[in-house]
Amino acid sequence: MCEALPKLKVDSPLALVMHPLEQCKTTNTGYLAYRTLAPSRLIVGRDAVPEFAPESTIVLHPSASRPIRPSDRGKTLVALDGTWKQAGRMARRWRGLAHLPKVALPERSRQSALRNASDRGQVSTLQALAIAYGILEGPKVEAALSEVLREFASRASRLRGKKESLLTNSDKWTQEWALDGGL
Repeated sequence: MCEALPKLKVDSPLALVMHPLEQCKTTNTGYLAYRTLAPSRLIVGRDAVPEFAPESTIVLHPSASRPIRPSDRGKTLVALDGTWKQAGRMARRWRGLAHLPKVALPERSRQSALRNASDRGQVSTLQALAIAYGILEGPKVEAALSEVLREFASRASRLRGKKESLLTNSDKWTQEWALDGGL
């Protein structure tokens, strides 16, 4: 699939901080964002996390009290790639991340496209980044990332013999794909 990914130039660099156990998951979508967005960098594991400058960096985190805003454009966006439990621990415990300002996606009801989520607000890394970059960079970047997710979900469902369905959503930013019954 990587050869078919678009290359999107953005003003807000992506720093994808991946939990080591996420590397081998066939449902990992964060890597697709890393391969699609430029500039971007992939950081795997606790010891690889560099010191980010708090004034020019934001961490996308669901429990943040402040929503991501268009005025954050140009800052490095750190995305934590792992299960929700892993991402929560990464944000609190990993050196280089705990002191950084956290931002959240706007409140919206949605479902994950690839994994069963225990909470309706839980989405895949790529889904979260599509929404975040839609706010930071505009609807064209969001649409392109959403298309990457749709294609990935479609290919995954074909490989696993699952049926695809489109979830319609009244929110203006995105239409989201989900797999019946999860993967």
